[in-house]
Amino acid sequence: MSTSPAFVDSKQVFDNLIEYWASTRIDVPMQLLAKFDNAAKRLVTLGTIWQGVYLAAFNFGDLRQSNSRWYLVVAFLFLIGLIVCSALAICVPPPKAGAFDTYLLFDRQGGPSDKDLTCAVKRWCHDIDAIATKKHRLLVAAKVFFLLNSVALIALLISMVR
Repeated sequence: MSTSPAFVDSKQVFDNLIEYWASTRIDVPMQLLAKFDNAAKRLVTLGTIWQGVYLAAFNFGDLRQSNSRWYLVVAFLFLIGLIVCSALAICVPPPKAGAFDTYLLFDRQGGPSDKDLTCAVKRWCHDIDAIATKKHRLLVAAKVFFLLNSVALIALLISMVR
């Protein structure tokens, strides 16, 4: 009787499948964090472009009307919120490398126990999930500021055309 499941030909194929699955399960959260960082960097870049638009509107537009100035102030405040939330999403500290913790884990006589390894992996998973959740919340806030900034910019442009 074979010890490997019916859908694989051998124990080696099964072990390779498990190793690949475990590697993928570790890589996906790290890729997610990188995608959050890239999205936040794009929002910061967009914010700097909008700063140029606001500067041009202020210097070359007719902002003598109090309504136009008010739109510009509101839009600029939304822009600051967008940039701050995006920058904070980029600057969320990564999980500690755990180099010393890993050393202590493997320095024990007889090697780490299954319980110790399980606890270390669980702690790492919780750290990654907490960071991903924080970055996601900051990006949602940045998205709200992005939308509010867009509306304020459109209102500013409409008020300048009148």
